[in-house]
Amino acid sequence: MKIFLKHKKRSLKNNKGFTIIELVVVFFIMASILAVVIPGYLEYSTKLDLENLALDVALTIREAQSYGAGSKVTLTGGFFDKPYGVHFDTSNTSRFIFFENTNTADNIYSGGDTIINTLIIKPGYFINKLCTQTGGAGYVCGATSIDIIYKRPNPDAIISRNVSGGAYNNAKIELISPDQATTSVYVSDNGNVSL
Repeated sequence: MKIFLKHKKRSLKNNKGFTIIELVVVFFIMASILAVVIPGYLEYSTKLDLENLALDVALTIREAQSYGAGSKVTLTGGFFDKPYGVHFDTSNTSRFIFFENTNTADNIYSGGDTIINTLIIKPGYFINKLCTQTGGAGYVCGATSIDIIYKRPNPDAIISRNVSGGAYNNAKIELISPDQATTSVYVSDNGNVSL
């Protein structure tokens, strides 16, 4: 007994797949969605990076305050007698320095001080302006450097401008992103640090 299998011929009408027109339409829909989403994401990402930089600056200043108030033994001698500070400089706007002030008489960052950490700022982001304020007057910008130092046992800041060693009431460190958005970190001589 012979068994014959019937073979069905496939017709072109029953083929399943996508046409070129359908693929092009899907491509244009996806491109339109991405054109709307990507710029918003990039703007959000840049804003988030700028806020994170401001937080890093504020936290480094707070760390110097904590060290200077007496919670950190000095690196040079093992005592609690050295101030700690943060140095900002417009000659190199892509970094700031956390240091131990080994020359306690000057209240500024100098070559003889011990660098605890040099914090490098993400490429494209910079320190834009350094400003100080005295009394009730407005902020005066254009400083070439600002040093914020904390001496034991006082949690108050000593704010110096342009390597003068002078005392200012407030400091403002303005940071800028690649798309020219800015944010600032504010430090007052009574120990407050805010964004």
